[in-house]
Amino acid sequence: MAGLIASCSDIVDIDQPGTLNPSAAFNSVADLEGGLLGVYAELDNTSQIFLNNTFTDQISIGTSNGGQGLSGGLYQFEINTGSSIASIVWTRNYDAINAATRLITAAQDVEVGEGEQPRFNSVIGQARAVRAYAHMNLMTYYAEDMADDASLGVIVVEEIPNISDARNRNTTGETYSFILDELDLAEDLIPSSLSDVTRFTQESITAMRARIATYRENYGPAETFSQELIDQFPLADPAEYIDMFRLDTPGEVIFKLERTVGDPYERQAAPGGNGTAIAGGWVGATISFTGPDEGFFFELSRSTFTPLDSADVRLGILASPVAMLNPDYPDVDFSTFRLTSIIPVNKYRGSVPGENVPLMNDLKIFRASEMQLINAEAQVDAGNLPGAALLVQELRSARYGEPRPLPVYGSPQEAFADILAERRIELAFEGHRYVDLGRLGARANRGIERAPADCEPYGACGGPVPGGEDDFLYRLPIPQVEINGNQNIRQNPGYSGGANSDG
Repeated sequence: MAGLIASCSDIVDIDQPGTLNPSAAFNSVADLEGGLLGVYAELDNTSQIFLNNTFTDQISIGTSNGGQGLSGGLYQFEINTGSSIASIVWTRNYDAINAATRLITAAQDVEVGEGEQPRFNSVIGQARAVRAYAHMNLMTYYAEDMADDASLGVIVVEEIPNISDARNRNTTGETYSFILDELDLAEDLIPSSLSDVTRFTQESITAMRARIATYRENYGPAETFSQELIDQFPLADPAEYIDMFRLDTPGEVIFKLERTVGDPYERQAAPGGNGTAIAGGWVGATISFTGPDEGFFFELSRSTFTPLDSADVRLGILASPVAMLNPDYPDVDFSTFRLTSIIPVNKYRGSVPGENVPLMNDLKIFRASEMQLINAEAQVDAGNLPGAALLVQELRSARYGEPRPLPVYGSPQEAFADILAERRIELAFEGHRYVDLGRLGARANRGIERAPADCEPYGACGGPVPGGEDDFLYRLPIPQVEINGNQNIRQNPGYSGGANSDG
Protein backbone atom coordinates (compact mmCIF):
# COMPACT_ATOMS: atom_id res chain seq x y z
CA MET A 1 0.00 0.00 0.00
CA ALA A 2 2.84 2.35 0.76
CA GLY A 3 4.19 1.69 -2.70
CA LEU A 4 1.01 2.80 -4.43
CA ILE A 5 0.90 5.95 -2.28
CA ALA A 6 4.53 6.79 -2.99
CA SER A 7 4.00 6.31 -6.69
CA CYS A 8 1.00 8.60 -6.96
CA SER A 9 1.05 12.24 -7.98
CA ASP A 10 1.03 15.01 -5.39
CA ILE A 11 -2.70 15.51 -5.70
CA VAL A 12 -3.34 12.14 -4.08
CA ASP A 13 -0.23 11.92 -1.87
CA ILE A 14 -1.92 13.08 1.31
CA ASP A 15 1.26 13.11 3.37
CA GLN A 16 3.15 15.44 1.06
CA PRO A 17 3.75 18.84 2.72
CA GLY A 18 1.68 21.59 1.16
CA THR A 19 -0.94 19.29 -0.37
CA LEU A 20 -4.35 20.97 -0.47
CA ASN A 21 -6.75 19.63 2.14
CA PRO A 22 -9.98 18.35 0.51
CA SER A 23 -12.15 20.32 2.92
CA ALA A 24 -10.41 23.52 1.80
CA ALA A 25 -10.74 22.69 -1.89
CA PHE A 26 -14.47 21.85 -1.90
CA ASN A 27 -16.88 24.20 -0.23
CA SER A 28 -19.94 23.94 -2.45
CA VAL A 29 -21.74 21.65 -4.85
CA ALA A 30 -20.29 23.71 -7.70
CA ASP A 31 -16.80 23.03 -6.31
CA LEU A 32 -17.57 19.31 -6.24
CA GLU A 33 -18.76 19.42 -9.86
CA GLY A 34 -15.51 21.05 -10.86
CA GLY A 35 -13.58 18.47 -8.85
CA LEU A 36 -15.43 15.66 -10.61
CA LEU A 37 -13.99 16.84 -13.92
CA GLY A 38 -10.54 16.39 -12.39
CA VAL A 39 -11.47 12.89 -11.27
CA TYR A 40 -12.53 11.96 -14.81
CA ALA A 41 -9.26 13.42 -16.08
CA GLU A 42 -7.41 10.74 -14.09
CA LEU A 43 -8.96 8.02 -16.29
CA ASP A 44 -6.82 6.89 -19.20
CA ASN A 45 -6.40 3.49 -20.86
CA THR A 46 -3.68 4.39 -23.38
CA SER A 47 -1.18 2.16 -21.59
CA GLN A 48 -3.68 -0.72 -21.58
CA ILE A 49 -4.26 -0.29 -25.31
CA PHE A 50 -0.49 -0.33 -25.86
CA LEU A 51 -0.14 -3.57 -23.87
CA ASN A 52 -3.03 -5.27 -25.69
CA ASN A 53 -1.58 -4.25 -29.06
CA THR A 54 2.11 -4.92 -28.51
CA PHE A 55 2.16 -8.14 -26.50
CA THR A 56 -0.23 -9.94 -28.84
CA ASP A 57 -0.81 -10.03 -32.60
CA GLN A 58 -2.52 -6.71 -33.37
CA ILE A 59 0.58 -4.92 -34.68
CA SER A 60 3.86 -5.49 -36.45
CA ILE A 61 7.03 -3.44 -36.44
CA GLY A 62 6.75 -0.57 -38.92
CA THR A 63 9.21 0.62 -41.53
CA SER A 64 9.93 3.81 -39.54
CA ASN A 65 10.65 2.00 -36.28
CA GLY A 66 13.93 2.99 -34.68
CA GLY A 67 13.30 1.15 -31.43
CA GLN A 68 10.12 2.99 -30.42
CA GLY A 69 7.98 0.88 -28.11
CA LEU A 70 10.39 -2.06 -28.17
CA SER A 71 12.79 -1.47 -25.28
CA GLY A 72 10.26 -2.69 -22.71
CA GLY A 73 10.24 -6.17 -24.26
CA LEU A 74 6.49 -6.52 -24.73
CA TYR A 75 6.82 -7.36 -28.42
CA GLN A 76 9.15 -10.19 -27.38
CA PHE A 77 6.64 -11.37 -24.71
CA GLU A 78 8.77 -10.15 -21.81
CA ILE A 79 7.08 -8.94 -18.63
CA ASN A 80 8.54 -8.77 -15.12
CA THR A 81 8.07 -6.83 -11.90
CA GLY A 82 10.28 -4.03 -13.23
CA SER A 83 8.33 -3.61 -16.49
CA SER A 84 7.05 -0.07 -16.78
CA ILE A 85 3.71 -1.32 -18.12
CA ALA A 86 3.07 -3.09 -14.79
CA SER A 87 3.70 0.06 -12.75
CA ILE A 88 1.86 2.42 -15.11
CA VAL A 89 -1.40 0.45 -15.17
CA TRP A 90 -1.20 -0.02 -11.40
CA THR A 91 -0.47 3.60 -10.45
CA ARG A 92 -2.73 5.12 -13.09
CA ASN A 93 -5.78 3.32 -11.74
CA TYR A 94 -4.92 3.92 -8.10
CA ASP A 95 -4.46 7.61 -8.92
CA ALA A 96 -8.06 7.63 -10.18
CA ILE A 97 -9.27 5.73 -7.12
CA ASN A 98 -7.54 8.12 -4.74
CA ALA A 99 -8.86 11.18 -6.58
CA ALA A 100 -12.42 9.84 -6.45
CA THR A 101 -12.03 8.94 -2.78
CA ARG A 102 -10.80 12.43 -1.89
CA LEU A 103 -13.85 13.92 -3.59
CA ILE A 104 -16.27 11.55 -1.84
CA THR A 105 -14.60 12.25 1.52
CA ALA A 106 -14.61 16.03 1.03
CA ALA A 107 -18.29 15.98 0.06
CA GLN A 108 -19.23 14.95 3.60
CA ASP A 109 -18.44 18.51 4.79
CA VAL A 110 -20.15 20.35 1.93
CA GLU A 111 -23.40 22.11 2.73
CA VAL A 112 -26.04 21.25 0.14
CA GLY A 113 -28.35 24.16 -0.65
CA GLU A 114 -32.00 24.10 -1.52
CA GLY A 115 -32.60 22.35 -4.82
CA GLU A 116 -28.97 21.16 -5.05
CA GLN A 117 -29.46 17.59 -3.79
CA PRO A 118 -29.86 15.99 -7.26
CA ARG A 119 -26.64 17.66 -8.47
CA PHE A 120 -24.83 16.59 -5.30
CA ASN A 121 -26.09 13.01 -5.64
CA SER A 122 -24.99 12.85 -9.28
CA VAL A 123 -21.45 13.96 -8.42
CA ILE A 124 -21.08 11.37 -5.67
CA GLY A 125 -22.65 8.64 -7.81
CA GLN A 126 -20.28 9.33 -10.69
CA ALA A 127 -17.27 9.43 -8.35
CA ARG A 128 -18.26 6.01 -6.98
CA ALA A 129 -18.63 4.71 -10.54
CA VAL A 130 -15.13 5.98 -11.36
CA ARG A 131 -13.81 4.20 -8.28
CA ALA A 132 -15.55 0.98 -9.30
CA TYR A 133 -14.27 1.26 -12.86
CA ALA A 134 -10.65 1.75 -11.75
CA HIS A 135 -10.88 -1.24 -9.40
CA MET A 136 -12.33 -3.27 -12.30
CA ASN A 137 -9.37 -2.29 -14.47
CA LEU A 138 -6.95 -3.39 -11.77
CA MET A 139 -8.75 -6.71 -11.43
CA THR A 140 -8.62 -7.22 -15.19
CA TYR A 141 -4.82 -7.05 -15.23
CA TYR A 142 -3.66 -8.17 -11.76
CA ALA A 143 -6.20 -10.67 -10.37
CA GLU A 144 -4.78 -14.16 -10.01
CA ASP A 145 -7.95 -15.66 -11.50
CA MET A 146 -10.94 -13.45 -12.25
CA ALA A 147 -13.25 -16.50 -12.12
CA ASP A 148 -12.06 -17.77 -8.71
CA ASP A 149 -13.41 -15.77 -5.75
CA ALA A 150 -10.86 -17.37 -3.41
CA SER A 151 -7.83 -16.19 -5.40
CA LEU A 152 -6.05 -12.89 -4.79
CA GLY A 153 -7.49 -9.75 -6.34
CA VAL A 154 -6.11 -6.28 -5.66
CA ILE A 155 -6.00 -3.87 -2.71
CA VAL A 156 -9.44 -2.40 -2.18
CA VAL A 157 -9.20 1.33 -1.40
CA GLU A 158 -12.31 3.03 -0.08
CA GLU A 159 -10.67 5.57 2.20
CA ILE A 160 -7.84 8.07 1.90
CA PRO A 161 -4.87 5.77 2.58
CA ASN A 162 -2.07 6.45 5.02
CA ILE A 163 1.55 6.40 3.90
CA SER A 164 2.32 3.76 6.54
CA ASP A 165 -0.32 1.29 5.31
CA ALA A 166 1.09 -2.01 4.07
CA ARG A 167 -1.79 -4.30 3.24
CA ASN A 168 -1.99 -7.53 1.32
CA ARG A 169 -4.43 -7.90 -1.55
CA ASN A 170 -8.11 -8.58 -0.99
CA THR A 171 -9.46 -11.76 -2.48
CA THR A 172 -11.09 -11.69 -5.88
CA GLY A 173 -14.49 -12.24 -4.27
CA GLU A 174 -13.97 -9.39 -1.79
CA THR A 175 -12.80 -7.03 -4.51
CA TYR A 176 -15.72 -7.74 -6.80
CA SER A 177 -18.13 -7.46 -3.87
CA PHE A 178 -16.80 -3.96 -3.23
CA ILE A 179 -17.04 -3.02 -6.91
CA LEU A 180 -20.60 -4.22 -7.25
CA ASP A 181 -21.63 -2.46 -4.03
CA GLU A 182 -20.13 0.75 -5.42
CA LEU A 183 -22.11 0.31 -8.63
CA ASP A 184 -25.32 -0.22 -6.66
CA LEU A 185 -24.72 3.02 -4.76
CA ALA A 186 -23.80 4.85 -7.96
CA GLU A 187 -26.94 3.64 -9.70
CA ASP A 188 -29.09 4.94 -6.85
CA LEU A 189 -27.47 8.38 -7.02
CA ILE A 190 -26.99 9.04 -10.74
CA PRO A 191 -30.18 10.37 -12.37
CA SER A 192 -31.67 8.27 -15.14
CA SER A 193 -31.87 11.44 -17.24
CA LEU A 194 -28.05 11.65 -17.52
CA SER A 195 -27.25 10.51 -21.04
CA ASP A 196 -23.79 11.96 -21.74
CA VAL A 197 -21.57 9.13 -23.08
CA THR A 198 -18.51 10.83 -21.54
CA ARG A 199 -20.04 10.43 -18.05
CA PHE A 200 -20.90 7.35 -16.06
CA THR A 201 -24.64 6.83 -16.52
CA GLN A 202 -27.14 4.13 -15.63
CA GLU A 203 -26.33 2.48 -18.96
CA SER A 204 -22.55 2.48 -18.53
CA ILE A 205 -23.01 1.01 -15.05
CA THR A 206 -24.96 -1.84 -16.66
CA ALA A 207 -22.15 -2.26 -19.21
CA MET A 208 -19.62 -2.50 -16.40
CA ARG A 209 -21.72 -5.16 -14.70
CA ALA A 210 -21.95 -7.11 -17.98
CA ARG A 211 -18.19 -7.09 -18.48
CA ILE A 212 -17.47 -8.02 -14.87
CA ALA A 213 -19.94 -10.92 -14.99
CA THR A 214 -18.34 -12.16 -18.22
CA TYR A 215 -14.81 -12.00 -16.84
CA ARG A 216 -15.97 -13.89 -13.76
CA GLU A 217 -17.70 -16.44 -16.04
CA ASN A 218 -21.04 -15.66 -14.37
CA TYR A 219 -22.79 -15.93 -17.69
CA GLY A 220 -26.39 -15.76 -16.47
CA PRO A 221 -26.06 -12.16 -15.25
CA ALA A 222 -23.78 -11.39 -18.21
CA GLU A 223 -26.58 -12.37 -20.60
CA THR A 224 -29.15 -10.32 -18.70
CA PHE A 225 -27.06 -7.15 -18.52
CA SER A 226 -25.81 -7.34 -22.09
CA GLN A 227 -29.30 -7.97 -23.47
CA GLU A 228 -30.58 -4.90 -21.63
CA LEU A 229 -28.02 -2.78 -23.49
CA ILE A 230 -28.52 -4.55 -26.83
CA ASP A 231 -32.17 -3.51 -26.60
CA GLN A 232 -31.16 0.11 -25.94
CA PHE A 233 -28.15 0.59 -28.24
CA PRO A 234 -28.56 -0.65 -31.83
CA LEU A 235 -25.40 -1.71 -33.64
CA ALA A 236 -24.01 1.05 -35.83
CA ASP A 237 -24.57 0.71 -39.57
CA PRO A 238 -21.49 1.20 -41.81
CA ALA A 239 -21.93 4.99 -42.11
CA GLU A 240 -22.48 5.40 -38.36
CA TYR A 241 -19.51 3.15 -37.69
CA ILE A 242 -17.21 5.32 -39.80
CA ASP A 243 -18.42 8.53 -38.14
CA MET A 244 -17.98 6.98 -34.70
CA PHE A 245 -14.23 6.70 -35.29
CA ARG A 246 -13.60 9.48 -37.78
CA LEU A 247 -15.75 12.21 -36.17
CA ASP A 248 -16.05 10.77 -32.64
CA THR A 249 -19.85 10.83 -32.89
CA PRO A 250 -21.62 8.71 -30.24
CA GLY A 251 -22.79 5.99 -32.63
CA GLU A 252 -23.16 2.81 -30.59
CA VAL A 253 -20.86 4.05 -27.80
CA ILE A 254 -22.13 3.49 -24.25
CA PHE A 255 -19.18 5.15 -22.50
CA LYS A 256 -15.97 6.77 -23.71
CA LEU A 257 -13.13 8.92 -22.40
CA GLU A 258 -13.29 12.25 -24.19
CA ARG A 259 -10.07 13.66 -25.62
CA THR A 260 -10.19 17.29 -26.69
CA VAL A 261 -8.01 20.30 -27.44
CA GLY A 262 -6.48 21.75 -24.29
CA ASP A 263 -7.01 18.73 -22.05
CA PRO A 264 -4.14 16.98 -20.21
CA TYR A 265 -3.84 14.40 -23.00
CA GLU A 266 -3.26 16.80 -25.88
CA ARG A 267 0.36 15.84 -26.32
CA GLN A 268 2.66 13.32 -27.92
CA ALA A 269 2.70 9.94 -26.22
CA ALA A 270 5.47 8.07 -28.04
CA PRO A 271 6.08 4.71 -26.34
CA GLY A 272 9.83 5.10 -25.88
CA GLY A 273 12.06 4.79 -22.85
CA ASN A 274 10.95 1.30 -21.82
CA GLY A 275 7.37 2.34 -22.48
CA THR A 276 7.31 4.99 -19.77
CA ALA A 277 5.70 7.62 -22.01
CA ILE A 278 2.59 5.57 -22.69
CA ALA A 279 0.69 6.83 -19.63
CA GLY A 280 -1.18 9.53 -21.51
CA GLY A 281 -1.36 11.58 -24.67
CA TRP A 282 -2.69 11.03 -28.16
CA VAL A 283 -3.46 7.33 -28.35
CA GLY A 284 -2.45 7.27 -32.03
CA ALA A 285 1.01 8.44 -31.00
CA THR A 286 1.68 5.00 -29.54
CA ILE A 287 1.78 3.84 -33.18
CA SER A 288 2.94 6.80 -35.27
CA PHE A 289 5.13 9.92 -35.05
CA THR A 290 3.02 12.32 -37.09
CA GLY A 291 -0.05 10.65 -38.56
CA PRO A 292 -1.49 7.35 -39.72
CA ASP A 293 -0.26 7.67 -43.32
CA GLU A 294 3.37 8.48 -42.55
CA GLY A 295 5.92 8.20 -39.80
CA PHE A 296 4.39 5.02 -38.37
CA PHE A 297 6.65 2.82 -36.25
CA PHE A 298 3.98 0.15 -35.76
CA GLU A 299 1.67 -1.22 -38.45
CA LEU A 300 -1.42 -3.37 -38.50
CA SER A 301 -0.27 -6.99 -38.28
CA ARG A 302 -0.52 -9.16 -41.40
CA SER A 303 -2.44 -11.80 -39.45
CA THR A 304 -5.09 -9.20 -38.61
CA PHE A 305 -5.13 -7.57 -42.04
CA THR A 306 -5.21 -10.52 -44.43
CA PRO A 307 -8.56 -12.06 -43.33
CA LEU A 308 -10.37 -8.71 -43.67
CA ASP A 309 -12.90 -8.41 -46.49
CA SER A 310 -13.00 -5.26 -48.61
CA ALA A 311 -16.77 -5.12 -48.06
CA ASP A 312 -16.32 -5.04 -44.28
CA VAL A 313 -16.41 -1.43 -43.04
CA ARG A 314 -13.86 -2.32 -40.37
CA LEU A 315 -11.14 -2.72 -42.99
CA GLY A 316 -11.10 1.01 -43.70
CA ILE A 317 -11.11 1.84 -40.00
CA LEU A 318 -8.27 -0.53 -39.14
CA ALA A 319 -6.03 0.01 -42.17
CA SER A 320 -5.02 3.33 -43.73
CA PRO A 321 -6.00 3.99 -47.36
CA VAL A 322 -2.29 3.91 -48.28
CA ALA A 323 -1.99 0.30 -47.09
CA MET A 324 -0.55 -2.17 -49.58
CA LEU A 325 0.41 -5.82 -49.37
CA ASN A 326 2.89 -7.42 -51.75
CA PRO A 327 0.83 -9.59 -54.14
CA ASP A 328 3.31 -12.43 -53.62
CA TYR A 329 2.80 -12.45 -49.85
CA PRO A 330 3.63 -14.63 -47.98
CA ASP A 331 6.02 -16.16 -50.52
CA VAL A 332 8.37 -13.19 -50.77
CA ASP A 333 11.84 -12.39 -49.48
CA PHE A 334 11.60 -10.47 -46.20
CA SER A 335 13.80 -7.54 -47.27
CA THR A 336 11.69 -7.06 -50.39
CA PHE A 337 8.50 -7.57 -48.44
CA ARG A 338 9.27 -4.74 -46.02
CA LEU A 339 9.72 -2.32 -48.90
CA THR A 340 6.62 -3.38 -50.77
CA SER A 341 4.14 -4.01 -47.93
CA ILE A 342 2.99 -1.34 -45.53
CA ILE A 343 -0.23 -1.39 -43.52
CA PRO A 344 -0.53 1.75 -41.37
CA VAL A 345 -3.09 1.62 -38.55
CA ASN A 346 -6.04 3.91 -39.22
CA LYS A 347 -8.23 3.67 -36.13
CA TYR A 348 -6.72 6.64 -34.35
CA ARG A 349 -5.95 9.00 -37.20
CA GLY A 350 -7.63 11.88 -35.32
CA SER A 351 -11.15 13.28 -35.46
CA VAL A 352 -11.27 15.67 -38.40
CA PRO A 353 -12.98 18.13 -38.63
CA GLY A 354 -13.82 17.47 -34.95
CA GLU A 355 -10.77 18.27 -32.81
CA ASN A 356 -8.60 18.54 -35.94
CA VAL A 357 -5.59 17.10 -34.11
CA PRO A 358 -3.83 14.18 -35.82
CA LEU A 359 -3.66 10.98 -33.75
CA MET A 360 -6.12 12.20 -31.09
CA ASN A 361 -9.46 10.43 -30.73
CA ASP A 362 -11.85 9.70 -27.91
CA LEU A 363 -11.19 6.36 -26.23
CA LYS A 364 -14.12 3.97 -26.54
CA ILE A 365 -14.61 1.98 -23.32
CA PHE A 366 -18.01 0.28 -23.74
CA ARG A 367 -19.79 -0.25 -27.07
CA ALA A 368 -22.90 -2.11 -28.17
CA SER A 369 -20.80 -4.57 -30.18
CA GLU A 370 -19.00 -5.72 -27.04
CA MET A 371 -22.38 -6.37 -25.45
CA GLN A 372 -23.40 -8.37 -28.54
CA LEU A 373 -20.31 -10.56 -28.23
CA ILE A 374 -20.70 -10.91 -24.46
CA ASN A 375 -24.21 -12.21 -25.07
CA ALA A 376 -22.88 -14.63 -27.70
CA GLU A 377 -20.34 -15.90 -25.18
CA ALA A 378 -23.12 -16.44 -22.66
CA GLN A 379 -25.12 -18.42 -25.22
CA VAL A 380 -22.17 -20.74 -25.84
CA ASP A 381 -21.69 -21.29 -22.12
CA ALA A 382 -25.39 -22.18 -21.86
CA GLY A 383 -25.09 -24.69 -24.73
CA ASN A 384 -27.08 -22.56 -27.18
CA LEU A 385 -24.68 -22.63 -30.14
CA PRO A 386 -27.33 -21.54 -32.71
CA GLY A 387 -28.17 -18.54 -30.53
CA ALA A 388 -24.49 -17.56 -30.38
CA ALA A 389 -24.19 -17.96 -34.16
CA LEU A 390 -27.16 -15.65 -34.71
CA LEU A 391 -25.60 -12.91 -32.57
CA VAL A 392 -22.30 -13.13 -34.42
CA GLN A 393 -24.15 -13.07 -37.75
CA GLU A 394 -26.05 -9.92 -36.69
CA LEU A 395 -22.80 -8.13 -35.87
CA ARG A 396 -21.15 -9.12 -39.14
CA SER A 397 -24.22 -8.10 -41.12
CA ALA A 398 -24.13 -4.67 -39.46
CA ARG A 399 -20.50 -4.21 -40.44
CA TYR A 400 -21.08 -5.30 -44.04
CA GLY A 401 -24.35 -3.42 -44.40
CA GLU A 402 -26.01 -6.56 -45.77
CA PRO A 403 -26.93 -10.03 -44.50
CA ARG A 404 -24.00 -12.37 -43.89
CA PRO A 405 -24.00 -16.19 -43.72
CA LEU A 406 -25.04 -17.77 -40.45
CA PRO A 407 -22.04 -19.49 -38.79
CA VAL A 408 -22.42 -23.15 -37.90
CA TYR A 409 -20.62 -24.29 -34.74
CA GLY A 410 -19.95 -27.95 -34.18
CA SER A 411 -18.74 -27.51 -30.61
CA PRO A 412 -18.35 -24.89 -27.87
CA GLN A 413 -14.65 -24.69 -28.74
CA GLU A 414 -15.47 -23.73 -32.34
CA ALA A 415 -17.95 -21.13 -31.12
CA PHE A 416 -15.53 -19.60 -28.61
CA ALA A 417 -12.84 -19.52 -31.31
CA ASP A 418 -15.13 -17.64 -33.70
CA ILE A 419 -16.19 -15.18 -31.00
CA LEU A 420 -12.54 -14.62 -30.09
CA ALA A 421 -11.71 -14.00 -33.76
CA GLU A 422 -14.61 -11.55 -34.07
CA ARG A 423 -13.54 -9.69 -30.94
CA ARG A 424 -10.04 -9.42 -32.41
CA ILE A 425 -11.37 -7.49 -35.42
CA GLU A 426 -14.26 -5.62 -33.84
CA LEU A 427 -12.45 -4.41 -30.71
CA ALA A 428 -8.94 -4.08 -32.18
CA PHE A 429 -6.85 -1.27 -30.68
CA GLU A 430 -9.42 -0.64 -27.94
CA GLY A 431 -7.66 -2.63 -25.21
CA HIS A 432 -9.11 -6.16 -25.33
CA ARG A 433 -6.88 -8.68 -27.14
CA TYR A 434 -4.39 -9.49 -24.34
CA VAL A 435 -7.24 -9.84 -21.86
CA ASP A 436 -9.36 -11.93 -24.24
CA LEU A 437 -6.55 -14.39 -24.95
CA GLY A 438 -5.91 -14.80 -21.25
CA ARG A 439 -9.53 -15.57 -20.36
CA LEU A 440 -10.85 -17.26 -23.55
CA GLY A 441 -7.77 -18.59 -25.34
CA ALA A 442 -7.73 -22.01 -23.66
CA ARG A 443 -11.47 -22.56 -24.19
CA ALA A 444 -11.11 -21.59 -27.84
CA ASN A 445 -7.80 -23.45 -28.31
CA ARG A 446 -6.33 -20.25 -29.73
CA GLY A 447 -3.30 -18.17 -28.84
CA ILE A 448 -1.23 -15.36 -30.28
CA GLU A 449 -1.24 -15.62 -34.08
CA ARG A 450 1.63 -13.69 -35.63
CA ALA A 451 2.41 -14.07 -39.31
CA PRO A 452 6.04 -15.11 -39.99
CA ALA A 453 6.77 -11.71 -41.58
CA ASP A 454 5.70 -10.05 -38.32
CA CYS A 455 7.82 -12.15 -36.01
CA GLU A 456 10.60 -14.27 -37.50
CA PRO A 457 13.10 -11.46 -38.19
CA TYR A 458 12.70 -10.27 -34.59
CA GLY A 459 12.71 -13.62 -32.81
CA ALA A 460 9.21 -12.90 -31.59
CA CYS A 461 7.01 -15.71 -32.83
CA GLY A 462 4.81 -17.94 -30.69
CA GLY A 463 4.11 -16.32 -27.37
CA PRO A 464 2.66 -17.78 -24.19
CA VAL A 465 0.04 -20.47 -24.76
CA PRO A 466 -3.25 -19.81 -22.93
CA GLY A 467 -3.59 -22.57 -20.38
CA GLY A 468 0.10 -23.51 -20.77
CA GLU A 469 2.99 -23.13 -18.36
CA ASP A 470 3.56 -19.50 -19.38
CA ASP A 471 -0.13 -18.63 -19.06
CA PHE A 472 0.73 -16.41 -16.08
CA LEU A 473 2.02 -13.81 -18.57
CA TYR A 474 -1.61 -12.99 -19.39
CA ARG A 475 -1.80 -11.19 -16.07
CA LEU A 476 0.57 -8.47 -14.94
CA PRO A 477 2.90 -8.78 -11.95
CA ILE A 478 2.47 -6.61 -8.89
CA PRO A 479 4.96 -3.86 -9.82
CA GLN A 480 8.30 -3.41 -8.13
CA VAL A 481 7.32 0.09 -6.97
CA GLU A 482 4.57 -1.48 -4.83
CA ILE A 483 6.75 -4.32 -3.57
CA ASN A 484 9.43 -1.85 -2.48
CA GLY A 485 6.98 0.03 -0.28
CA ASN A 486 4.74 -2.82 0.87
CA GLN A 487 6.41 -5.81 2.48
CA ASN A 488 3.08 -7.59 2.97
CA ILE A 489 1.81 -7.73 -0.58
CA ARG A 490 1.79 -11.11 -2.28
CA GLN A 491 3.05 -11.46 -5.85
CA ASN A 492 1.19 -13.22 -8.68
CA PRO A 493 2.23 -16.82 -9.45
CA GLY A 494 5.04 -17.06 -11.99
CA TYR A 495 6.70 -13.81 -10.96
CA SER A 496 9.33 -13.25 -8.29
CA GLY A 497 9.24 -10.72 -5.44
CA GLY A 498 6.67 -9.86 -2.84
CA ALA A 499 5.62 -11.66 0.33
CA ASN A 500 5.25 -15.44 -0.06
CA SER A 501 5.99 -15.21 -3.78
CA ASP A 502 6.78 -18.16 -5.99
CA GLY A 503 10.37 -17.14 -6.22
